[in-house]
Parts: sequence; C-alpha cells; structure tokens
Amino acid sequence: MATLTTAILTTALKPLITEIYSTAKASVKDKLKKLSLVQISKKIANQLIKLDKVKTIWSPESELSLQNFYFPSRLYIAGAPSKISSLSELPEGNLVIEGIVGQGKSIFMRYLAMSVLNDQEITVVPILVELRKISEQRSLASTIYTFLDTLSLPSDAEAFDYLASTGKIVLLLDGFDEIPAECVNDTIVELETIQAKHPNLKIVISSRPKSSIQNTTGFQVISLVQLSKDDYPPFLKKLISSTAKRLDIIKALDECSTHISGVICTPLMLTLVVIVHQTEQKIPATLPEFFDKLFGTVFSKHDRYKAGFNRQHYSGLSESELKKLFDAFCFMVVQGGSGRSLDTKAFNKHFEKASKYMNTENCGVENFRKDIVKIACLMLDEGYDTTTFLHKSILDYHAAAFVKALPDNTAKSFYKAAFNSYDTWKYPLDFLQTIDKTRYLQDYVVANLSTQIDEITKLINSKNEDSLIAFLESIQPEFNYSITAEYDFLQAGPFNPTRIELFETISNRVFEALMDSVDHSQKDKIDWAIKHTQGLESFPDESQSISIRTIIKSFGADLVWRELQSLETDTLLELSKAKKFLTEERDKNQFLEDILCPSA
Repeated sequence: MATLTTAILTTALKPLITEIYSTAKASVKDKLKKLSLVQISKKIANQLIKLDKVKTIWSPESELSLQNFYFPSRLYIAGAPSKISSLSELPEGNLVIEGIVGQGKSIFMRYLAMSVLNDQEITVVPILVELRKISEQRSLASTIYTFLDTLSLPSDAEAFDYLASTGKIVLLLDGFDEIPAECVNDTIVELETIQAKHPNLKIVISSRPKSSIQNTTGFQVISLVQLSKDDYPPFLKKLISSTAKRLDIIKALDECSTHISGVICTPLMLTLVVIVHQTEQKIPATLPEFFDKLFGTVFSKHDRYKAGFNRQHYSGLSESELKKLFDAFCFMVVQGGSGRSLDTKAFNKHFEKASKYMNTENCGVENFRKDIVKIACLMLDEGYDTTTFLHKSILDYHAAAFVKALPDNTAKSFYKAAFNSYDTWKYPLDFLQTIDKTRYLQDYVVANLSTQIDEITKLINSKNEDSLIAFLESIQPEFNYSITAEYDFLQAGPFNPTRIELFETISNRVFEALMDSVDHSQKDKIDWAIKHTQGLESFPDESQSISIRTIIKSFGADLVWRELQSLETDTLLELSKAKKFLTEERDKNQFLEDILCPSA
C-alpha cells in the first residue's frame, strides 16, 4: 500500500462523495448541505485515515501504522489458501471471516478498510464498526449511525438506507463473538433486515468459530489460514529489524517443546513468544509457565534497558500479588458478562469483588487501574469512561488462571456452574482444557456430560418422533425454516445462544441435518408443512415459514436421527478418552504414594 495523507485521500474521495450527493433524495441532500463537498470529503478522510493507526500488544503505548507491521492474511477459498490483498479480492456476497483467538481478525478487517482507500479509484466508503460496542442500550443500527456521524455523514435510518442502497458503502463488522449474549438475537435480526432491504450492500463480519452468525442465512463462512513455520521468518521481519535477533528466536522456536510449538499458529501467539523470549532468552516449556512469564515480562518490558531501575507499582502490591488480583478481576469480569470493554462503573464493581475475594482492601481501584493500564499495558484507556483489554485472550486466560488456582471443592462448583453457563465461560474453558486438564476432564466433562449423553441415548433408542421434536424445540424454541413463494430456501433461525456446550453442538450439527431434510422439489409436502405450522403468518413478499415439528412430520426424521447418532458416537468417544486419561493419572498418583508410603 502507498502512504496515504489526508490531502491525497480528500482528493480521491471527492468524486465518490459528489456521486453520492448527486443521486440523493432532497431530504438527504438537505442534511449534506451543511458542509461543502470538499469539507465533507476532508472530514471523511480525516476519520478514515485513523484506521491505519493501531495500538498492538507489541507496541501498547504508541500507535503504529498498519502498513508497517501488517503480515498478509490468507483465507481458505474453494478449499485452497489464498492471499488477500484487497477487499475486491474477496468472494462475492456477504461473508463471515472466521478465525480462532489471536488470528488477526481485527487487524485484517482494518486492512480491508484501508485497501479500499488505497484503490486507484475509490468506489466505496468503508464503515468499520466494532461490534463489542453493542449493548442493550446501543443497537447495531445506532452503532453504525455513530460511525457515520464521525464521518460527518447523515446518521439516521433514512440516510443509512440511502447510502446502503447506492452500493457506495461497505459494512465491515468486527468481532461478532464479542457481542453480549443478550444482544445476539436482536443483532442477527437487524442483520437479516439489512440484507433483505439492501441486497447490493456488501457486509463482511469477523468472528470466532461457533458464534451464531455462522448459522445465519445469507453469509458464506470463510476461515483464516493459521500460521505455519514457513511464515515465522517473514512475520518476525515485520517486528524485529536485527537479523541476528530474528535468527535467535527462530532457533528457539525450532527447539521449543511441543506444548508451546503446537499453539504458535497465530500472529498473537508468535508475538507473545517474541516478547517473552526477549526478556527470558528462552521459551517456557508449558503454556501455564508461558503466560505466567508473560505477565512478569510486560511489567519489566519498559524498564529492561534502564540499568538499576525498578519501577514501583502504584498498587503497592508485589508482582505475584498483583497477578493474583488481576486473575480474580478477570474472573469477575467474565462472570459478570461485561465483555472486553468496561465503563468506570463496571470496572469498579468487578475490582471491588476481586479485591474482597483476594483480601487486598489496601489496594485502591485507581492504583490497580494504573498498574494494569500504564505499566503492564494489558488494558488501555479508550476514550471517555472506557477501559479495554488489549486483547480478549488476556481476559479469558487470566479468568482461567483464577480457576486453576482454586481449591478442589471450589473448582468442582465452578465447573458444574460453567457447564450450565457455557455461553459465559466457553473461552476461558478453552484455556482450562490445557492448564487445568485433570479437573476440567473430571469435573466438567465426565461429571456433567455423562448425564447429558445418557438422555440423548435414551432418545435415540426410543425412536419417538414427538420426543425428538420436543427435544429440538427445547434447544431452539424460536427456530423456523423460511421459503420463498417459489419454494426456494430463504433463511433459517433464529439460533439462540445455548447454555450447555453439547446443545451448541446440536444446534450446529443436528439442525443442519434438519434443514437438509426439506426436499424443495416436493411442493405438496411443503404446502402441508406451511398449512400445519401454527401461529406463523406469510410475509409481504409471500415467503412462508415452517416449524421443527412440521419439517419432521412432513419430510421424516431419518437425517436428524442419523446425525444425532453420529454426535452420540463422537461424545462417547470424548468421554472414553477423558476417563482413560483420568485413570492413568490416578494410577500414576497411586504409584507415587506407594513409593512414599510403602506398606509395612
């Protein structure tokens, strides 16, 4: 990408803004007339050029130009990795860009926005919205309108509808997985409405896997390609100018344990490894040790070049005490459902609970905030009254670290509660599978999953369709399958967030089989299903919806039973592996006890 300036971008934007203005209705033109087209272009340029400046975990205290550190992302397109250099190279239609934690989804979305602005002829204005800002008080629409307002564009429903209808804007919606659970369904409904009203509007959404949006009709899901060892040298060249230092790190990466090498598949993890290596001169052998070293590293990172200087913590706590308090704080944030960004009230509330649990009443909330924001840079101040975790994985890992440190009885209570609140704890649980493996398998998987799979086994053995329908309706009570007047598939859903992990798997796999059951060539069966679906009306476009019950009664449940049996087999295998691991652990512990306490 060439270096952009406000002046260059203003000039490049003017023809597009002129075209948008010339075709607008009088009411929208009136709103635009407050400024000249040159002024509007300049204001848009001033705001959009800020997308190039990013604070990263590598440089948390100062903004870097995206162009200076961006490592090209690749997507799996038609089954093959493809390097994406601009928005225009993406497949047609609306997309979900899916990637695991730390895979660079947010950076990629910014890059896509900047790629539009670097085109020789700018044909669209990128509207980049961070979905974590959605709340019960702030809808997707109002979040989009706020962004339009920062561009000095009209920011209401009429103006947005006009801009969307022109095809002159593109919606880049970052972080669907960070939307509060209670707002997910409403956001999906908004997205479905936008798609229906504006078929020419390009929408690209980034998300972690299994985040409901993947099940939403109208979006093609495309996965980011993970880093391989071949990516390490060119990636590290973006971070480190010294060839000798890069070679040292590459050598350490080649020699590190499989516990660590297996997870170095994302830009975030590779960057964190470099940060730790620069201080420790080695890569820790295990994941828990790695993250513990990382916490110490970020506190010493700013001072390591200052001989004899040891920065005083504002809180007065030792590094170990501060880490334990931060772990507890992160746990309270996740438990409270606050997400990655906290206003002052929420920050204080979660700190108060963490401080009470850790018995650190002598540490005030402001001094704790300064340590975490100003010294560790694990969180950052973001505008008025908002403090944000630098990356969501920091929140999730430290919440998991808090659980790992709990005594057995308390951890057992946590895992029981987490099993019934999977939508809250799904990401910390990903870490706990590794850092607290024995208790995770014993108290989360075996203790709870056995009961769930027993119920499914009974259901499968009964082969009772009414019981199957009741079971599926209990998981997704609002689910409907919609078709057009021409009997073509239109959309399916909504898919509500589930409280139990197994039910989320069922929502992904079994409901896919349910939808595959509908044979669109058998119009008489579809007509019967429509007629017998209670409480659903036809829509103005003459589309119709059919329910879980009428799908199964009309088309049968063979595919659904088959997928449910496959899921049962997979789950029983998971349980078997968990029990085998726990037996081996007990045998090892018993062996050690026999050595320490031999019988007389």
